[in-house]
Amino acid sequence: MLTKLSVDNYALIDRLEVNLDSGFNVITGETGSGKSLLLGALGLLLGQNADFSKIGTANKKCISEGIFDVSNYGLEPFFEEHDIDFEPFTIIRRELLKSGKSRAFINDTPVKLNVLKQLSSELIDIHSQHENSKIHTQDFLFDILDTFSGASEQLNSFRSQLKGHKSLNKDLAELKSKEIQLKQDKDYYEFQLKELSEIDLENIHLSDLEDELNLLVNAEEIRKQVHISAEALSNDNNGSLESLKLASDSLESVKFLDEELNLLKDRVLSLKLELEDLAYEVRNKSDKITPDEERMAQVNDLLNSVNTLLLKHRTSSIGELLEKKESFSILLNQAENFDNEIEDLQNKISKSDKSLTRLSDKIQIKRISKKSELEEFVNAGLKELSMPQALFKVDLPVSEKYNHYGQTSIQFLVSTNKGTALSPISKVASGGEISRVMFLIKAAVASKKSIKTLVLDEIDTGISGEVASKLAGLIKGMSDQSQILVVSHLAQMASRANAHFKVSKQENEITTVTLLERLHRQEDVLNELAQMLSGTKITDAALKNAASLLSE
Repeated sequence: MLTKLSVDNYALIDRLEVNLDSGFNVITGETGSGKSLLLGALGLLLGQNADFSKIGTANKKCISEGIFDVSNYGLEPFFEEHDIDFEPFTIIRRELLKSGKSRAFINDTPVKLNVLKQLSSELIDIHSQHENSKIHTQDFLFDILDTFSGASEQLNSFRSQLKGHKSLNKDLAELKSKEIQLKQDKDYYEFQLKELSEIDLENIHLSDLEDELNLLVNAEEIRKQVHISAEALSNDNNGSLESLKLASDSLESVKFLDEELNLLKDRVLSLKLELEDLAYEVRNKSDKITPDEERMAQVNDLLNSVNTLLLKHRTSSIGELLEKKESFSILLNQAENFDNEIEDLQNKISKSDKSLTRLSDKIQIKRISKKSELEEFVNAGLKELSMPQALFKVDLPVSEKYNHYGQTSIQFLVSTNKGTALSPISKVASGGEISRVMFLIKAAVASKKSIKTLVLDEIDTGISGEVASKLAGLIKGMSDQSQILVVSHLAQMASRANAHFKVSKQENEITTVTLLERLHRQEDVLNELAQMLSGTKITDAALKNAASLLSE
């Protein structure tokens, strides 16, 4: 339960501390006195979005801090999971800085907001008037029924499987669309692949082809120049080889050669032999170079074909053309094997569909098994709250299609008068009637969820008199099992509380601040109740009425 709430620098609250009782606590005060500020500060502990405009003095941070007795809540695994020190009296703190930063702490350990929300959802539940507008939303109604029936965990599993199921169906739709497109383009891919396969791209080197073509185009001129070179080397009259022969023969004819001349002779002889070999090779090459018009045409055509393919496929190398060829081959292979992939996906979808149906059936069975209990709880409460002819019913029409909640939708139906047809509660109930139904729904959920602290913000709006007294009695009964904190304008409600807190505004020379005080004395409680009954001026009749309420 919430044992202590401390608030610093939040809007008109300068500094506030309140120690709460374990039973029925009530907060009263005039409209605009600051009751909503207390709930706003409490909401920060639940991880609600921070309103930084609520920071009071600019050079100070805003702090909301709550001390919770969690000694018997069984929350030790949560603290262990998130590496937070467990304390029987756990401190939750939220800080807002003017810079726009928000920080959260559990027992002085910094935590992310989702961790704070996870813990606080186990500790406290706030019902405010704006929640009445949720009574026509599917999320709210299913949350009520699934919490009451215990189907929430299975629903989370269903939603996880449904996400996978939708992903499989999306993949199938994309695959079928791709299949249609590929089959439409099959002829195109076959033509492209055939065109790329007609040339032996794997064994072609562009640079070699270009060199060969240059040689063929200039064959006559090259042969002529090589022949001249051969003649210059080996001509019998004035060729280089003939001169070397003469030089070699001359040195060979010298009879008295010294060591140096012997070396020179050997070198000349070596040059002569090398030149003979070189002359032979040059002449041989000259004989081989002959114009080949047919080969030149073949090489030229091949180069043109390759360049055309490069330009057509916007590639810059034969390697890239080979990659294109491979991609067309893969696409054609896919086009021929789509049936197998589609069949595999359809089998997976079928299995997923059966699993989802089984799970949604289990969820529906669990909901149906508990919905009558919820109906009985609310209907019994409505009779106690002066709506004896009212009838509350939960409608769960089944759908063939899956949705976020299984295979069903939900409506809370009500008939407020005998003989009238059941209709959605938001369409036929008055504000006071909706308040009563919402309270009973909250009470039912609290009985199942074991929330230890329940905050009811003006749950008595739209009701008064005997109904208010009966509602207060029901809340008083609930406070035996849970800590209840009620913000109320009704004396009938406040008179049943174990602890009464009054919110007021106080002005000084500089500013206005919100104050909260506990009314300890019976006289103070009596005067506050009388003021709630009669207004600013407390009358004897109001005091008498207040005393009567306290004596009940």
